[in-house]
Amino acid sequence: MQLPPFTNNLILGAYRNDEQRRVPVVWRWSEHNALAVAGKGGSGKTTGTAFWLAQWAAQGVRFLLYDPHKSQKESLHAQTTQFLAPLQILPTADTVDEALEYIDFWWLLGLHRLRKQESAFPIVFVFDEFTSFVLSGGERTKRAIKRLLDSINQYRKVQMRVVLIGQTWGQALRAITSLRDSISSAVVFRSSYNDVRKFVPNDQLAKMSNQLATGTAITTIDYDRVIHVTRLNATDQLIAAQRASALSARYPVPLPFLRRNEQYVTLV
Repeated sequence: MQLPPFTNNLILGAYRNDEQRRVPVVWRWSEHNALAVAGKGGSGKTTGTAFWLAQWAAQGVRFLLYDPHKSQKESLHAQTTQFLAPLQILPTADTVDEALEYIDFWWLLGLHRLRKQESAFPIVFVFDEFTSFVLSGGERTKRAIKRLLDSINQYRKVQMRVVLIGQTWGQALRAITSLRDSISSAVVFRSSYNDVRKFVPNDQLAKMSNQLATGTAITTIDYDRVIHVTRLNATDQLIAAQRASALSARYPVPLPFLRRNEQYVTLV
């Protein structure tokens, strides 16, 4: 049987088996809707996410990105601009108002796809500092978050996935009770016991999470192992950038999806 050219699957990281061989842990596009990335500052969240986005970019996946630290040197935006730029359907958002607009856009795009039942290009909404966004927002923000969470299970039918990145998940999960039910998988870097316990049912793993080295993580794809997440090197980034550029030219985004005209707005 001939396989499709791209699966949109991710290698989250790898562990060493009994023979000391590196075995990949794979996040499968067809099986999941949202990936939560949890961890304290400096634990590897941004570096790990950049590794995963490079894999998606090399497969031609399109992106929406919210990064409130966009202008900082070590931000997710800065680490991924080289290979994400050709595949971003809108520029990186970095303000709360832009984030709210992008959530509205995401909602409308998904409705359009569901109603048309058409074959659509894969797209991922990457939302950095999501838990801070949840905890700092007013009523308008809460309504937008609910709209985003409500879309997660529906929109996986039309090639749309979400990556939510944050630190204080325990507080965010208490603030938005439907948040945990919307997440099908998680990668947890060095975190507090209470945050990890929201995702990992194994109490021993949750307790050891505070001791995880930078770049190592626990994943709900495989509860029993700690995985090592690769750091992108210059060659990896160059390959991802070249493939992303070639694929963006070969498979351009259909413009009607991006026009905020009267016909489009009536979908609300």
